[in-house]
Amino acid sequence: MREERSPDEVSRRRRGQTLAEFSISLPLLLILVFGIVEFGRMFQSWVTIQNSARAAARYAVTGRYNEDRYDIDTLLPCTVALDETDLAPGTYDVEYLAADGSTATRTVSIFNSAVLGGEDVYATWYGETDCFPDAQSLDRREDMLRLASIYDEAWDGSTGLLREDLRTGPIDTPPSATDIKDFLYSYWGNPSPDSDSRGWFHVEICSSREQQHSDSLTDIVPINADALEYRRYHDLEPTADYPYGACLLQEQPDASAPGAGDIPDQYGVPWADAGGGGERVMIGIIYNHPLITPLGLAPYVRMTARRAAVNEAFRVTNAERSLGPTNPGGPGLFNPTPPTATSTPTASDTPVASPTRPTNTPYVPPTDEPFSCDKITVSNLGYGANSITVTIRNENVEATYLTGTDLTWDDNKIKPDYPNIYLGFKRINDDVYWRGTDSTSPTNSFLEGTFFFGADRRIAGHDSAPWEAVFVNGPVFVQQYLFPWDFSPSYFYFDHPDEAADCEIAWSANP
Repeated sequence: MREERSPDEVSRRRRGQTLAEFSISLPLLLILVFGIVEFGRMFQSWVTIQNSARAAARYAVTGRYNEDRYDIDTLLPCTVALDETDLAPGTYDVEYLAADGSTATRTVSIFNSAVLGGEDVYATWYGETDCFPDAQSLDRREDMLRLASIYDEAWDGSTGLLREDLRTGPIDTPPSATDIKDFLYSYWGNPSPDSDSRGWFHVEICSSREQQHSDSLTDIVPINADALEYRRYHDLEPTADYPYGACLLQEQPDASAPGAGDIPDQYGVPWADAGGGGERVMIGIIYNHPLITPLGLAPYVRMTARRAAVNEAFRVTNAERSLGPTNPGGPGLFNPTPPTATSTPTASDTPVASPTRPTNTPYVPPTDEPFSCDKITVSNLGYGANSITVTIRNENVEATYLTGTDLTWDDNKIKPDYPNIYLGFKRINDDVYWRGTDSTSPTNSFLEGTFFFGADRRIAGHDSAPWEAVFVNGPVFVQQYLFPWDFSPSYFYFDHPDEAADCEIAWSANP
């Protein structure tokens, strides 16, 4: 006989079943809702850092820095009153995160200033003992402040993210020299001890800048097999030691070279550089997106955005250098001349024995003639767009390479119409070896501008090489103002393989 249940009992059973089903489905529902929320936030963060990287790259290629926020003379002083006597070598300890997760210390060679407001940060960053107030040092100081400005641009482009505080100083007030120093030196602590915290925001900046010092003072020692032997920095992909990549300095002083003792050994230290005109700049944005829902998956999700671009020719009309040197320099490679085709031998009359027996003439191997400066010529002055060209001929058996030039050009003839003209760069074998902003004649590559020792300056034996000097802020047709004799006399210097002194070859022309 079936037991009858009262309506109240049935109702209570149904309510219990509903609560049980709800309690089972609620966690799944919450996981679904939290998952939708987290996925939406992650997608928003990912899109934001992509835009941030693009904005930073677009700003970097302009060569500008935020002059309203960063007073270059206050933050990075450079005066005649300060010299190497105000600086002393020292070390700087910075903490970084080791591969095993522990905190380690990296010691970096620096310069310390004996006076308040000294040139120690500039000297440390470029490995030089003094900052002389000229165009080159101004370019370098601007490049240092470009790093802070690029970081600010990336920061502004990532508005809406839960991030750490701005690293270049206070937002509402101008930063101090200490703020800029701490920001620049913070790149040495890669990977950062803060890189495992929620909301960590980092901007990695690297470039294809070439070797800075002379070959006689420093050597480029590639960090790994992927590194190029003429680059001052190597843009390292993420590894176990550098989980978000690094820009490693790979220029090392030659301890045996006289004069190299003043250059601090900073080889292998993580760095930052935005490059010069025509060089590549690589931007990386690394962000630890914090998870806010109680799913317990992880405290954050790391996101990365990378962009690469070519700097505009913001200082020199030098876009050709965007592809980098055509040759890393040095003695070059031996390219033997392929043999020419010979005629097919034809049958000849059978020789008849002669009564006179021929005598054997001993074979004397040919000897190479000694290297002579007289066999190097500079000729055929011509004109290109904004430029002049000459042909360099080496009739020696041995190769040589260009070591410098002292170019005369009558600036008084051209400045009335083009007062801002200057000699921007010189190149040989279609490779830029000198860059500057010299506005007065003569222009000596030994004394002015930046000399790129990694450029292909070689002239093979019995061969010619094209040479060119390019003017900036001047007329397209230079020949309308300057005739060949207006470049006379000019001097070209070449390496003599057997003597200490270079070959000096003069070029001149008569009206």
